[in-house]
Amino acid sequence: YSIIILLFGMIICIENNVIIQIIVFWLMYIIGIILYKIDILHPFVWFLGAFSLYSTAYPILYILNASTKFGLSREPLIWNWIAYFAFVVCFRDSKVKIEEIKKTVYFNTRSIECIIHLSTLIFILVSISISRCNLSGKNEIYATGNILYNFAFSWIYLYFFLFTFVIYINVESKTKRNRKIIMIISEVGLATILMTLYSGERDILLEYMLIVIISLYNFKWIGKKQIIFMAVIFIILFPLTSIYKYYFLTGNLGELQIDGQPRNILINFLTGEFESASKNLQILSNHKLEVKAKFMGLSYLSDLTRIIGYAPCSSLGWFNYTFYNGSSVGHGFTLVGEGYVNFGVIGIIISFSLLSRIMSYIYIESKKGIFGKIIFVCSISIFIYSLRADFANIFSPFVRHVIFPAFIVYIIKTIRIREMNK
Repeated sequence: YSIIILLFGMIICIENNVIIQIIVFWLMYIIGIILYKIDILHPFVWFLGAFSLYSTAYPILYILNASTKFGLSREPLIWNWIAYFAFVVCFRDSKVKIEEIKKTVYFNTRSIECIIHLSTLIFILVSISISRCNLSGKNEIYATGNILYNFAFSWIYLYFFLFTFVIYINVESKTKRNRKIIMIISEVGLATILMTLYSGERDILLEYMLIVIISLYNFKWIGKKQIIFMAVIFIILFPLTSIYKYYFLTGNLGELQIDGQPRNILINFLTGEFESASKNLQILSNHKLEVKAKFMGLSYLSDLTRIIGYAPCSSLGWFNYTFYNGSSVGHGFTLVGEGYVNFGVIGIIISFSLLSRIMSYIYIESKKGIFGKIIFVCSISIFIYSLRADFANIFSPFVRHVIFPAFIVYIIKTIRIREMNK
């Protein structure tokens, strides 16, 4: 596959027609998923699919004359191809097959289920409270300083981990609890929808959907055809999240028009969420001589210290302050761009080589046991979201939302097993 990518990359590098570059980029991905038999769980399918989408969204919108403010140059797609190639070359797969846990998983999930039920109640109450405060968006919600609001938006990601843990334990324990699992999925889904409707935080809903879909596929409750069908429905309905993003807060509908004319489905789908990474990379390309190797590795150190809440040299913060100064909303960044502003093209290779090794390790561990599976599933949305941000948005949420709760649950499990053995 690496040789195929290299050959396609030569076309991307020498071709001046952006349309051909985009087609070649997607052909490169399609060939990859065919080679890997459309294995939904493999990072070459879900991660490189998301990466291809983020990489080509702005160029497609530019061609369709839907987003032209920052122009279009050849470098961003070439940089994205370099990142793609580095990721594939450095990825280390394992021939170990995903095996079922042969012994019963000795873990009573009742206490965790009680935490989930209590959390659901809190999220419902928070949603009702927010709906009565005449707030217009998530920035105003955070600005209230309400402790319960801040707790809810921080806790919900730990809530998702506990939810994932409970459904996997119940499936792996071989007990017939399908109805119970469906009830928990529905309960968490209700809380997620309410929190999304009354905050405008679409990332919450997207993470929930990813966890549920990947889990159901993992359980063999749904197959590839169902996932493809869901993907088509998602593409059609996703633009509605822009229309209704703040409707339940302000009563106002968003607009999906350009100069008074309705936009087509493709433009609606790509605008906003998916165009940010490639658009931001285009901005860096417009100032490539000024921003190349500006940080010299310092932003990587800042990404690590972000885990403890200290980020003195954030590339994401610098980018928004430099190019969107005065804007009332965040515009994200780009993981490819962070590599470039640290060490130029070499930085892109370093970034995606490191990312590849991290992801391949987590993927291999997911084949060895239930905790590995849960960590892998809960990490997927983190890796996808990082494409329009930086490494801080991998390290910090991974430690706080995945490793920390996994460690606590593992300790509880170990203590209970010892008590049972005694």
